[in-house]
Formats: sequence, structure tokens, C-alpha cells
Amino acid sequence: MAKAPYMPLFVDAFVADTMHLSAEEIGAYMLLLMAMWRHGGELADDDKQLARVTKLTLAQWKRVRPKLPLLHFESEKVTQKRLKKEWEFMCEFRERQSRNARSKPLKINGQHQATTTNRHKPNTMPNVSPQDQDQDQSNESESFNQFWNLYPRKVGKDAARRAFTSAIKRAPLNDVLRGVARYAKARRGQEPRYTAHAATWLNGGRWADEEQAAVEAESFGGIRLREIEGAK
Repeated sequence: MAKAPYMPLFVDAFVADTMHLSAEEIGAYMLLLMAMWRHGGELADDDKQLARVTKLTLAQWKRVRPKLPLLHFESEKVTQKRLKKEWEFMCEFRERQSRNARSKPLKINGQHQATTTNRHKPNTMPNVSPQDQDQDQSNESESFNQFWNLYPRKVGKDAARRAFTSAIKRAPLNDVLRGVARYAKARRGQEPRYTAHAATWLNGGRWADEEQAAVEAESFGGIRLREIEGAK
């Protein structure tokens, strides 16, 4: 099957171009045009093959050939310039249509799938009553107050509260509280301005880092872990 399945025929131009030809010559010319259309707009310049295409004998074809000036013979190929341009245009047009046709179903299916998925997706969120939400907020507030009371530098409370809310989603509350107790013990008697702000300490996850620092401090005769643990 031809890549471009239908060949446009400009009747007025065809009649004008072939008015001087005989019926045999017009038939040969039309058969050649159709064969070229099916083979990428050109044929091999082979007299035996062209004679078969035109349904003529080799001698008949050799007599008809020079009477078809609209055919272009070059580089062992035969074509017709207008037909070649139309063939290239039709192939490009069909390729654009094919690309558009492939892209539209993907968009439609993607939208449909997303809509269908959302429509039938089970509700995995737990049902939380307003009372439960209030209780959770109250518990978080109490936990933050515990943390804030232990923290050695009372600066930036609002920022600290936000950082605390994030921190207890990443680590158990007890780990955070044990960490702040160790840090408070380590900073006792130290210059306050060198103590990290609570938000900075929390955002850095330093409840875990400080445990190793406390171990190192003990090895240098500083803070004893048993004393820190006693501050829980």
C-alpha cells in the first residue's frame, strides 16, 4: 500500500497538459503517474520496467517515451515534478494527522483515568471528629510546653512551635525531649548567645546529634550521661 493512499488529480491541468497526446500516450502517462505515486514519487529509469507499467511493448514504449515531456528523467530515475511535490506534501500531512491522532487519545485517556481514579479512589483518611482534633492540638501544645520549659534559650517561640510540630512528625516525642534535656545540661553555665535558637536546633534534628556530643563531653570529664538522664 502507498504511504499516501490517494493521489490528487487536478483535472483542468491534466487535460491542458495532455491535449496534444494520443489516447495511447495519455494512457501510458496516467499509468506512469499512478505507479510513481505508489513508489514514493519516482520509478527506476528502466525501459523494460516502464514498458510493463504502461502495458506497452518495449518498442511501443520507446516510441511513446519522447512524447511525454512532463516526465523528468535524471540520475536513473523518472518522476514528474508536480507529482513529486504533491506526494511529499501528502505524506507530511498524513504524518501530522497521525501524530495528532496519537496524542489526543493519550490526553483524553489520561484525563479520564485521573477522573475515574479520583472518583473511585477510596477515602483513606481517617474520620477525625472535632473533639479528637481539639484533643490532638491540646496534647501537642502540652508537649511543646514541656520542650520549651526544658530548652535553655527562650527566643523565637512561634518559630520554635512550628519547628516542633514538624520535628515530632519525624521523630518520637520522647527522643526530642531526651535530646533537649541533654542539650540544656550541656549548655548550663555557657554563654547564652552561643546557644542555638530552638527552631534551629529542631530543624537540624539535633536531638540525635547531641547524644553523641554528650558522650564525647563525658570522655573529656564534662557532662555525665547519668546526670542528664536524671534530668528526665
